[in-house]
Formats: sequence, C-alpha cells, structure tokens
Amino acid sequence: MTTFTVAVCTWNRAKLLDAAARLVALHGAAAVTMDEVARAAGVGKGTVFRRFGSRTGLMRALVDHDERILQQGFLFGPPPLGPGGPPLTRLLAYGRARLEHTLAHRDILAEAICESDEDMVELIATRIRTIEGVSHTE
Repeated sequence: MTTFTVAVCTWNRAKLLDAAARLVALHGAAAVTMDEVARAAGVGKGTVFRRFGSRTGLMRALVDHDERILQQGFLFGPPPLGPGGPPLTRLLAYGRARLEHTLAHRDILAEAICESDEDMVELIATRIRTIEGVSHTE
C-alpha cells in the first residue's frame, strides 16, 4: 500500500466511525444500518463492508475506538484516572470510568455481538442488568 492509500483508509475509517457514532446517538445502535452509515459518511456501502466486514464488525470497532480513548486516559491522562494520583483514588476512578463506559455503550455492546454467540449475549445482558442495578442504587 502506498502512503496515500493508507492515509485515505485511515481517513475513511475515522469518517465512518464518526458517522456511526452520530447515528447511534440519534437513533440507538439497533436502528443503525450500514446504508445509513455510508450515506452519513459520504462513501459507498461497499467501503463500509470492506472496512468492517459486517454491521457487527462496525459496532465492535465503535466500542474499540472508545475503549482506546479510555485506556489513553488511564495510561497518560491527568489524575485521578491517569498516573500521579494515589493508588486507591486511581483504582476508584478507573472503576467509575469503566462502569460509565459500559453504561454509555450498552446498546452498542449488545449490537456488537453476533446472534450466533447466544451464551455471550446472555452474559453481557446479565452484566448490563447488574451494572444498571448498581447505578440506580447510588
């Protein structure tokens, strides 16, 4: 691949993830289609499929993208989540950030699982119900 091709692929990926995130925020993950993402990003539907393989792949990429942002905050961000704070304070900040991330992405996480992964679907659904129960008791 040429440098130009890599740059275009990176740019398309960013456009697609941004478009998908906006659509999920507006309509919920379950309602987002590959056609809508392609239209919102200004690319062809084939580009979305070549980049992510499937709708499930796109949802997993959305979760992965935001997960990397959370990781960067933990590794390099300011205290209390990032380095430099007391260990216990940092641990509590991480737990809070992890719960907030999971709650904020629960509909995307549900869509990021293939229907053939029925045991995984039930496991994640149980964890989400548990997390929602914890957040409602605070």
